[in-house]
Amino acid sequence: MNHSLSHWSPQFEWILHIINVGVHIVNRSGQTVFYNEMMAQIDGLERDQVLGKNIFHLFPSLTDESSTLHLALEKGKGTSESIQTYVNIKGKKIRRLTAPILFMKETKS
Repeated sequence: MNHSLSHWSPQFEWILHIINVGVHIVNRSGQTVFYNEMMAQIDGLERDQVLGKNIFHLFPSLTDESSTLHLALEKGKGTSESIQTYVNIKGKKIRRLTAPILFMKETKS
């Protein structure tokens, strides 16, 4: 399975990798399609263990109501900045500022 952003330019994907901000991109079903190194450091996970995985598998403390990523997908729009606390699959508690942005819609062929 391809977990890259191949439908975007290589330059755009390169920028997402080098910026000093954590970026976690999921598809409409919550499956991770992009996860940069800064986000891996914040979450205490390896990129390889995150790509292709569902956010609820990676962060079992999250629910439909508490996940800002899920809420943005459900509402069809980004949410305002907020502090989110969650636990990853290794049991590490993470508290960070989150600002989900919904920037593209998947189309059905």
